[in-house]
Amino acid sequence: MTARDLMNCFLQKIKSNTRLIKIPRGITGHFLEEDVLFYFKKYPQVYFDVGSNYGQSIRKFKQWNPNALIYGFEPCRNLFSKLSERYPSDSSVKMNPYALSDFTGVTTFNEYNKTGYNSLLEFKAKNSDLEKVSTYDVEVKTGDELCQRWNISHIDFLKIDTQGNDLAVVKGFQSLVKTQRIGMIYLESMVHPDYENQPVVSDVMEEMRKMGYQLFGIYEQSFADDHLIWCNLCFVPNRSFHLNDSASTPVNH
Repeated sequence: MTARDLMNCFLQKIKSNTRLIKIPRGITGHFLEEDVLFYFKKYPQVYFDVGSNYGQSIRKFKQWNPNALIYGFEPCRNLFSKLSERYPSDSSVKMNPYALSDFTGVTTFNEYNKTGYNSLLEFKAKNSDLEKVSTYDVEVKTGDELCQRWNISHIDFLKIDTQGNDLAVVKGFQSLVKTQRIGMIYLESMVHPDYENQPVVSDVMEEMRKMGYQLFGIYEQSFADDHLIWCNLCFVPNRSFHLNDSASTPVNH
C-alpha cells in the first residue's frame, strides 16, 4: 500500500462529529505497539523521546522494553523538573532540558496553560481556553550534535511531539537520516497551520519522502466537529521493506 493509498484510506475515516474524538488505532485498525512488533520483530532498544511532556511515552517505552535506553528531551522548566525527580537514579532514562531543532543556539520557548501546546513556535489559531503563561530562552541542540557527543550511531525509535516543530527536529538528525540509521520515526502532524511557520501533514509527508523515509502508518487521529485536527505519522526507511501484496518485511539492520 502506497503513502497515497494510506492517506486516501485515512481520509475516508473522517465522519461528522459534534465533539472532540480521538481514535488511538492506526488506519489499519492496529495499535502502534502491534505494528512496532510487526516491523522490528521485537521491542526497540534505543529510544529518543523529543517533547517528553509528563513522560507518557517514556512510561510506554519502559513497558514495552524494561531494558530499553531512553533519551528524553523536555525544555519546559516545570515539566523537566518533574521528570528529573521521577527518574533521579534510573540509568536507563536520561533526561535533557534541551529543545531539539535543525539549528544550535538559544531561542524563545512559549509555555501555555495547557502543556500540550508548548512550543518553540507561536500559537496563532483561535482558542478561547488557551493562555500563554510564560516565555523564556532555552538551549537548542540538533540530534546529530548530541548523537556525536554521546557516541550514538543508531536510534531504533525516534518519537517527536513538539507542536509544529517536528519536521525541523527530524532535519536536525540529518546525518542519521541520510544514512537511514533511525529505524522508525513517529511524529505528530497537524492538518491546519495553528502555529507560525508550521508545516502541515502534506508538507511533512513530502519532506520525509525526499529524505528517504516512507509512510508506515497513521495513528492517534483526533477530530473536532467534522474535520481532522491532528494525527501521528510513522515513517521507516525506504530500504527497510519491500512491498509484497499488502505485507511489508523489514530487512536486518
